[in-house]
Amino acid sequence: MGRKGNKKQHVADAADADVKEEEVESTPTPQPTPSALPLEATANAGEWERLTHSDGTPLKLDERILTRLRAWKFDQMTPVQAACVPLFLEYKDVAAEAVTGSGKTLAFLIPAVEMLLRTPPKSRMAVGCIVLSPTRELAQQTHHVLSDLLKDSPLTHVLITGGKDAETDIVSMEKHGTNIIVATPGRLNDLIKRVPSLATNIKLLEVFVMDEADRLLDMGFKTTLNEILAVLPKQRRTGLFSATQTKEVELLVRAGLRNPVRVTVAVEDPEMFVHRCGRTARNGLDGNALLYLMPTEDEYVEFLKIRQVPMEEMDAITAAPSQFSAVRTHAANDRDIYEKGRLAFVSYIRSYREHKCNFLLKLSRLDLGMVANGFGLLDLPVMPELKKSKAAANFVPSDVDTSAITFKDKNREKQRQENLKRRGDRTSDPAAKRSKERQKQKNEAWSKQKERKKKKLARATKKQQQEDRKRKKMLENLLETEQEWDELAREVRLRKQLKQGKITQDEFERLVGEDADPVMTM
Repeated sequence: MGRKGNKKQHVADAADADVKEEEVESTPTPQPTPSALPLEATANAGEWERLTHSDGTPLKLDERILTRLRAWKFDQMTPVQAACVPLFLEYKDVAAEAVTGSGKTLAFLIPAVEMLLRTPPKSRMAVGCIVLSPTRELAQQTHHVLSDLLKDSPLTHVLITGGKDAETDIVSMEKHGTNIIVATPGRLNDLIKRVPSLATNIKLLEVFVMDEADRLLDMGFKTTLNEILAVLPKQRRTGLFSATQTKEVELLVRAGLRNPVRVTVAVEDPEMFVHRCGRTARNGLDGNALLYLMPTEDEYVEFLKIRQVPMEEMDAITAAPSQFSAVRTHAANDRDIYEKGRLAFVSYIRSYREHKCNFLLKLSRLDLGMVANGFGLLDLPVMPELKKSKAAANFVPSDVDTSAITFKDKNREKQRQENLKRRGDRTSDPAAKRSKERQKQKNEAWSKQKERKKKKLARATKKQQQEDRKRKKMLENLLETEQEWDELAREVRLRKQLKQGKITQDEFERLVGEDADPVMTM
């Protein structure tokens, strides 16, 4: 097993696992609006030729698109594609949450191209679709897929990203056309302001897509996105795709989408590794997936065997202290790296606790100190999971004054200093103390919040059951009392009839249902 903190490597044979990309479960989120449709994108998402509308009627894609899919040997749809493509083509706004690698790119490119092929733009410069990506690398990947998808199409397309002179992008737009634009937010916003014809050409925009929306917001593009949204036509279809649904993403959904239909592809699933392993053996190829496990996580190997994923153990690896030191050096020189490391650590701990296999991967058995070292943290964040005195005993704190670490980005550092000044001005404000207490409550351990809610629900359920039993008993008693009065009144009427000679003694006893003593008549 090696010393504590070492990880074993296990190789999973993806070809033998017999799993495919479409095995991820897609679960739609209920909508509060009448326009929201029930969606089902199951593990067997189906073939592209059998794509259907939400009401079950056939949905035929353009043959040029199907030809490219056959060339790529993409016979089957992934769940997110099966859910999103029909919705886009039914002119609905879509907010999709799906893990990276689940097929999101084609989930928005295919319906966008299909719509523009059905109603071709009036000119090669008319903008029918804009795809925003957070980074140049992701934009280049998306544009590469788009270029291949449009091989047999008359639609024009262009890639617009930063990192080069704006004039270069202007020349590229004039050369290649702008029916479909793949861009990064900053450069697109800049060109809209610089080039009047571009601002005019986007007035007939059909589709607007924000890919990796959570990263767009994390990277500080909120103001830029708002400026872009302000100049886009209201009558458009908008797609928002992200790996996570944060508070900021939710606000963007409300601001930029109209009555969106939400699609969620589950990621925290025990079969998730099986799915990811399957991606290494796409298109009939063989592949291996490397899984790192700590000594406390060996049970997961047995779990995967049950899932019919064969594993082969490899030698343990040990991270050199110099590697930890290198990561820490980067964090000490750039606050962006320092803060992202802390956020990643917190996210990892929370996801570890909330994992559906937490009966195997128990947080209590995880060496939080060694994990923090692995993330290259300079200090530990304040979080409930670290309150126990020995929770992170193996963590080695740094001597660096973290409050003095600055952002390499001058604009972000300027904003940070302004925020620090504002917070300093509020220290004597009583409202600041209340805000701090509320924040402390929000930061309470997720498990404690869940346990408290569970107990509260149990108490409410028990109280409701007691009240129900009490009402039932009172009703039963009331019914019994009414029945007794009815029987007594009936017997009085029968006795009067007996005295009047209207019925005989035998009839009276039979009707009363008892062996009554003979009644003397006057």
